Amino acid sequence: MQKLFLFSVISIATAQEVSVAEYNKLLERVKALEETQSIAVSSSGARRSLLELDEEEFHIDMNDPSTAQKLGVARRYSYAFHMKRHAAMKRRAEKVAEHSRRLQSDVYDPSELCWTIDNLWVIVAGLICWFLQGGFGLLETGGCRAKNAKNIMLKNLMDACVGGLVYYWCGWSLAHGGETTNEKGAPDGNTFSGNGQFMLLSHRRIEAYGYHLWFFNYVFAATIATIVSGAVAERIQFKAYMIYSMLLTGIVYPITSHWIWSPDGFLYRAAIVDFAGGGAVHALSGVAAFVGAVACGPRDGVFDENGKWKGINGHDKPLMALGLFVFWFGFIPFNSGSGLSLCGYASANLTARIVVITTLGGCSGGVTGLLYGIATEGIASLELCISGVLAGMIAVCSCCAVVDVWAVFWIISPLGALAYYGTDVILRKCGVDDPLTASALHYSPGIVGMLAVGFFANPRFMSDVYLNGYDTSRNRCADLDGLTEVPDGDENVDGDYIFYKYRKNDGCSDFYGVFFGGNGKQLGWQIAASGLYTVWGLIAVGAIFFPMKWIGILRTPLEDEREGLDVTHHGGVAYEWLASIESIPEANIEKAIMISDKGEDEEEGKA
Repeated sequence: MQKLFLFSVISIATAQEVSVAEYNKLLERVKALEETQSIAVSSSGARRSLLELDEEEFHIDMNDPSTAQKLGVARRYSYAFHMKRHAAMKRRAEKVAEHSRRLQSDVYDPSELCWTIDNLWVIVAGLICWFLQGGFGLLETGGCRAKNAKNIMLKNLMDACVGGLVYYWCGWSLAHGGETTNEKGAPDGNTFSGNGQFMLLSHRRIEAYGYHLWFFNYVFAATIATIVSGAVAERIQFKAYMIYSMLLTGIVYPITSHWIWSPDGFLYRAAIVDFAGGGAVHALSGVAAFVGAVACGPRDGVFDENGKWKGINGHDKPLMALGLFVFWFGFIPFNSGSGLSLCGYASANLTARIVVITTLGGCSGGVTGLLYGIATEGIASLELCISGVLAGMIAVCSCCAVVDVWAVFWIISPLGALAYYGTDVILRKCGVDDPLTASALHYSPGIVGMLAVGFFANPRFMSDVYLNGYDTSRNRCADLDGLTEVPDGDENVDGDYIFYKYRKNDGCSDFYGVFFGGNGKQLGWQIAASGLYTVWGLIAVGAIFFPMKWIGILRTPLEDEREGLDVTHHGGVAYEWLASIESIPEANIEKAIMISDKGEDEEEGKA
């Protein structure tokens, strides 16, 4: 600033060129003056500094008649400096402008910006969903006995670890590997399972698809094994648990997810709506939990000698409630993140609507659980409310993208909760011991959500999410070119353009809910898919559990079960107070029980 001010107060009288040597000589002197702070900020001081420079460099004497000539030389130096600096600043400005253009091209390109936003959103949603493992652990631990707490938490930990390994080895490959398209851009890969990208070795393919999607799908895969954990708790051998966890996460679930979420999958080509896995995750895991509970058999003491349900209380109900809140927190991005995109008005609005639907689904299910407990047991039951919240959110997994908020709050989530309570009663009467009621909790609400699509799918939402948009002028989907119809003018009558090949020539109303002008065809497809999930789960998971039962590695010995798996398998109890209780002699415990019983008898006699 001093340099510019110095030369700005000098009247430039000439524009003659000066030599480079002369210019550099003057520039060095100006720099020296700047370093020693000899240049003043006032105009008179600046003029004096320049005169000092002139007197030293050019032997200027103010009384010499040639002074004016020498000052002219100084002016020419100053002008040359201004011109050179201006040119340098202009070149710098051009470089900055070019850099800015490149920066804008790299960062603000719409496609790359959307890719970045979607990557970030899916990763964040996956991280929160991954914390569901902690919620499952707390819920299951609190719902079981204290003597098995370490065993339960270790199983949940290994679901995440072993699940990651097998999904890396083969799970991703079976789910999304080898996806291909024909020359016209329509999918034409294997409809049953994927078959490529094992262990993520094909870097170009996985980078094109996105590492963020691998992570999000892994979280879903690990979740399904954890759900089954509650059904076989307190009596399954740890090695048997590891075997089924690996096979379920690495083979059974990935194949199912390929059917519904890969463009090559046959359920995808049938336009089955299972947005966040109410069928592929929850209904399948409910079936797996049922098979596991039947194969393991009931726990010791859970039924009386007449086969009547007695039940075994969990040791920490507040821990279950804490697990619910963690679960609720993770469940919201579990559903809303399944859209895999946040970029653009349509995607952002869809995501926000699913957040609201999932939250209100839990609220509605919780209130339903409260009312059910008061009606059937005469109490406000914490356990029934916890289950109701979970059932309400599970019921919206499949349908959350295509139904209205009112339908979820007033109908779908309450029906999901009631379906869970009814299924749980039936299973108990059939002698099935499921400590966390995982089979009823995940299967029945999951199926309710699948069928809700066939009844409540809103034409606008269905068209925007699964079809080619909505035509407001005609109150129907805009068009079905490339989805169920060959585009106009295309001679390929075989339908190589068609994505939903099994819905060839279906019209808009074939995709809508029955209560919104649909003709019931979508409902039929949803029922068929629900039945397929059920049969596949029974066969595939049955082929895992029952062979282990037949060779004797499925269930722990009865004495280990009675003592507790923490002591017999994991080196000691989880709680110190439990160790203190176990150190009390058995005779003292029996004596205390007798005294307590005697006191109760005396109180009854006085009454």
